[in-house]
Amino acid sequence: GTMALEAGGGDTPFSNVTALTLSVTDKGSQNTTAFVNYLVGSDIIINKQKDLLQFGHFKVTSYSSLIDPGFYTINVSFIGGQGGFEDEEFYDVDNFLLASSITSDLHFTYTQSSASAVWNITHNLGKNPSVSVADSAGTLVVGEVDYVDDNNLIITFISAFAGVAYLN
Repeated sequence: GTMALEAGGGDTPFSNVTALTLSVTDKGSQNTTAFVNYLVGSDIIINKQKDLLQFGHFKVTSYSSLIDPGFYTINVSFIGGQGGFEDEEFYDVDNFLLASSITSDLHFTYTQSSASAVWNITHNLGKNPSVSVADSAGTLVVGEVDYVDDNNLIITFISAFAGVAYLN
């Protein structure tokens, strides 16, 4: 559906966002009110569709209907992330449940900011985690994972690139 910043358009860092105006219906014309109500008090991730490294992690603090019955405002507090909103770009909004709030299982996110074919990762999870990797465009990439020990691993790829590794 449609999303707008309370302060108006233009390029806006995620760290400056405190409220969003959302359409009551999604692109498939489904009413999203129950879902947004569920989000109050939880965390969401907003990321640019073509650049996974541009994301904002927010706590949804409240929502309210606007005078126009087709929209409502959600109030958010910024927790972390990088990048921001850019005009005429597409973004995903997802409910973000911390693994620690579901189970006692640990997770770790590693960002490789410079292009490299070998990623040395110290994760300190005390286990051999599952590994998923995305390049800077958000495309999943497969590499060879070598578990050095319960707190370190090395991922080797065919070619060098920058991106993010998700360990769980």
